[in-house]
Amino acid sequence: MRWIDIDLRHCDETPNSSHLLERAAARSGDLCRLQAEHGFDSPFILRELEQIGQLLFKACQAHDPAVFSPEHKTGTTDPEILDLASRDASDGYHLILSDRHLALPWTCLHNGVGFLLEHHPICAARTGSQHPLEEGKTWARRREDVIFTGQALGPVRLDEIIDRMRPQGCAVPEILYLGAGDPGPDATALDRQGENLLKSLNASARGRLADMRLLNGSPTPGRVIKSGYRYQGFHFADNTMAPPAGGDGGFASEWLGVSDRDGVLADAMEAEVVGVDPITALLDDINERADSGLVSEAIAGRTAQALLERTACLRTQDGPVNPEDLGYHRATPPLVFSNTYCSLRELGERFLSAGASVFVGPQARIPVTRSGEFAQDYYFHLGSGVSAGEAFRLAALDMRDRTGRWDPVWLFYGMIGHGSLALQYL
Repeated sequence: MRWIDIDLRHCDETPNSSHLLERAAARSGDLCRLQAEHGFDSPFILRELEQIGQLLFKACQAHDPAVFSPEHKTGTTDPEILDLASRDASDGYHLILSDRHLALPWTCLHNGVGFLLEHHPICAARTGSQHPLEEGKTWARRREDVIFTGQALGPVRLDEIIDRMRPQGCAVPEILYLGAGDPGPDATALDRQGENLLKSLNASARGRLADMRLLNGSPTPGRVIKSGYRYQGFHFADNTMAPPAGGDGGFASEWLGVSDRDGVLADAMEAEVVGVDPITALLDDINERADSGLVSEAIAGRTAQALLERTACLRTQDGPVNPEDLGYHRATPPLVFSNTYCSLRELGERFLSAGASVFVGPQARIPVTRSGEFAQDYYFHLGSGVSAGEAFRLAALDMRDRTGRWDPVWLFYGMIGHGSLALQYL
């Protein structure tokens, strides 16, 4: 597969492009409300996703009229593997974006005729498709090794790659499955989901590319953080139809509920800077007030902790796991699949900042049964050796075949990061 890099980091400098992106962001932020009004799988939602996708497509063209033309484009090419020649041969679009636009529903790009995802893998990242190697990603160095070998000796088979990457006695990469903190009525479905994912992962794997680690019960957040370096992937499963009880996954309406007798939080809210992450702006303001002596360190600490507890996180049965904590301990695996409520918008960029190479998560409300089906399809294709971007596209198409062309559920997921990642390189 050839990855075509499309640099959109400076699209805000094009007025028409900036306006179109703002409209797309506003409409995508309204998806959950529209799903509640019209039904999560209504054809109305499909038409809304088409229109959002067209806004994104027009924004790209306003920035560069030839943006999706493959001629004169830079990028990288995945190694040629004989086993996958007929499955991983399409061009993929690797969008390079600023943090502000990273979590928009780019997988819904629509050119007025159809969704690009039908024929092209799509991923969004901060850097170009060649940059994982420069960032010191181990899997990227292994991928480069396979590319160089193919150039010297010709295409290779997947089992030959595995034998070379994993000498006899080498451990198989593991993906840690973590269930919900408070699954409620979906507890049985979520428990069964882990077993189904393990079966899907190994159903088509040649040489057993990876294992799904299922734990009895849920480990503490501290244990997840301290042992995270042992795993090559995290899969979190929770309610994908509604935010956690007692919060809305990190939206501003909850911030005002923080107990703050000294008014630190209220003043910080007024000081929020447009274009800056509000959580970061609030925490910076609280720290500045503590450093200048305007409030005591104890009060500032309690306020900051209360604020952080209301940000989006991954909930286990024993407490929250924040991407920032994983990043601080260098325990973020390359692959993170968060099957939690609208996690692409709330957690995707933060996990990339914490060190993940690929993040997959919902960008709209989706029933637990459907979210489990999508995850199974994704791991099935990933287990066959195709890249993360192609596995995502194939899983989306499998979902569409299952539910019908007029059901929008196949577009409810997004992926950010480097789509060239594959299990054989982990």
